Amino acid sequence: MLTDAALVARRQEAMEAARMKMQEELDAKASIFREKQKQQEEEKRRQKIKIWDSMQQGKSYRGTATPSQVRVDLFIRLFPGGHIMKWI
Repeated sequence: MLTDAALVARRQEAMEAARMKMQEELDAKASIFREKQKQQEEEKRRQKIKIWDSMQQGKSYRGTATPSQVRVDLFIRLFPGGHIMKWI
């Protein structure tokens, strides 16, 4: 009977150790994910500032987009899900 109690206690300790290890791994992955999210948000913010500055200077924020690219982008915005190949 004593060995059964010891066996149960060891199993519970092993399970707790495994849970803690899994939680630490999950926490590490979550931290990395949050850092990547912050970097992406910062890049979006920089792009918005860049676009705003360009617009304030009277420049197109599309920069070097060719007229056909602009037309395609406009078509996609106006007709989402439309079949663009019919129109090109």
